[in-house]
Amino acid sequence: MLSGLITTQWGEPIGDVGLEAVHGGRVLGGGSSGRTGVYRIPTLPATDYIVRVRKWGYIEPQRPLTLTGDTTLDFALDRVRVSIFGAVSEAPPCAGAIQGARLEIVSGPDAGIGASSTATGYQLKNINWGKFRLRAAKTGYVPADVSMDVASPGSREVSQELPAPFNVRQDFLLQRTGSC
Repeated sequence: MLSGLITTQWGEPIGDVGLEAVHGGRVLGGGSSGRTGVYRIPTLPATDYIVRVRKWGYIEPQRPLTLTGDTTLDFALDRVRVSIFGAVSEAPPCAGAIQGARLEIVSGPDAGIGASSTATGYQLKNINWGKFRLRAAKTGYVPADVSMDVASPGSREVSQELPAPFNVRQDFLLQRTGSC
């Protein structure tokens, strides 16, 4: 029997993950994880396998395994990454792009990752999808926060039939603390 636990890289269990045990190009057993992330494939003969794991929004690992008896094989899945980009501009009555503003993820899996804005905008690359808070700040301006819930790339969003994007636009307007 092959069994194990499937979690995020932070140790949270992932349910509804598909698994396949492949030998010689043929699937000899499979199943899926339950809500607690636990899976079991009970009827595998002893031999060499490639174990494949599949879940929308996650990188799909394949691991070799020589099964000689009851074996535990755990997986920690890494999320497919997204990019967040946009412009940082002055709020009316002032106008124009703001250079040198600090964009930072202040909560969520990638807290602490940041970038600075230029005349053409900003870009945060290689970000985990999910729920987090993003802040734009610069001395002389009131900081602006936005809560984001970025769907996993390739998933279907409830409000639309199109797959969720790999690149997400989020613009910021910052209000000066003084006059223009």
